[in-house]
Amino acid sequence: MGKIHELLNQILFQEELARKIAEQIKIPTFEVPRIEAPALPRLKTDVIDKKNLAVRKAYTVLKTDGRGVVEDLFIKSPSSSFRIYITRDGRRYLEGTYSECEEVGYGFTDDSTYRVQLGAIDFEQSIDVQIFTDESITFNRIYCKYSIVV
Repeated sequence: MGKIHELLNQILFQEELARKIAEQIKIPTFEVPRIEAPALPRLKTDVIDKKNLAVRKAYTVLKTDGRGVVEDLFIKSPSSSFRIYITRDGRRYLEGTYSECEEVGYGFTDDSTYRVQLGAIDFEQSIDVQIFTDESITFNRIYCKYSIVV
């Protein structure tokens, strides 16, 4: 510990000596301007989790204004007779039947249930997620996790 203490004293002595020399020969010193990092947006996260929900004709999963992201949208149904409509920032993002969702990789069938899963749907102004049915369907689960900038 003695050598470390001795080295620290030498460093402090050298710094003091350098400051005194700079004062004598009038070397200008400059302050480095402090740059503030931009504040990160605060997010409010919410979850919609409906189980065994009977839907006849239409159900609005999510409708909100603001900037944010739908992190996860999961729909599980005993029937494939439904359509999903997602409008993002006033424009149609997705409009499709279960079969169309399956064709593009969003839907899959497992144990006689039909599942659709999407995620990372960002929006700047608004988002509207709706399900439409041709018949009355009791959905096993409708899950939506989303975050909004507050």
